[in-house]
Amino acid sequence: MHAAIRESACRLQQLSGTSKAPLYPNYAIYDTPLEMIYGANLPRLCSLQQCVDPDNVMGLAGGFKFCSE
Repeated sequence: MHAAIRESACRLQQLSGTSKAPLYPNYAIYDTPLEMIYGANLPRLCSLQQCVDPDNVMGLAGGFKFCSE
């Protein structure tokens, strides 16, 4: 199933003419690099998370992480 999803995503990127466009998080596969989702905003998001949620409570909800724990 993951192979089919990757193949489909690759084909869509080819058709769109770009392979570096940010991905919509709901369409990203579990091992998608965070840079492909959040782009240049990743360091800022990590900084905000450390200020607002230093205990990483929201990390308990699952999903993509901004910072390594």
